[in-house]
Amino acid sequence: MRLGRFARWLLGLALLFLSSSEEPRPINIALHAQVAPSPGNVVGSVMTTSGLRAALLSSGRTIGGRPIGTVEIFYPFAYPAAFLEKAPWDLVIIEGWFQSINSFIHEASKTRLFD
Repeated sequence: MRLGRFARWLLGLALLFLSSSEEPRPINIALHAQVAPSPGNVVGSVMTTSGLRAALLSSGRTIGGRPIGTVEIFYPFAYPAAFLEKAPWDLVIIEGWFQSINSFIHEASKTRLFD
């Protein structure tokens, strides 16, 4: 219950930050699944991030009045050049804990996420 309140507070804070930006550019969002998809297996975090991506990209969605630009999904140990080249990531949503989470946050921050 407390985590739910904290998550709502954190999302509200992020939306406030994004809506206070005077830049009219679209918002770039990075989603990170807990594990990569595998053939023949149902992976919950892949379903969650895929559904969230579809919802964010659905017609007319905005965050703080700004249109949603890019929404890309990443997986542990699979970071294509697009992750590092796409700058800046305005919002990173991490679905679940994974072993290399600190490395991912470090790389995300190098894309000017926190500027």
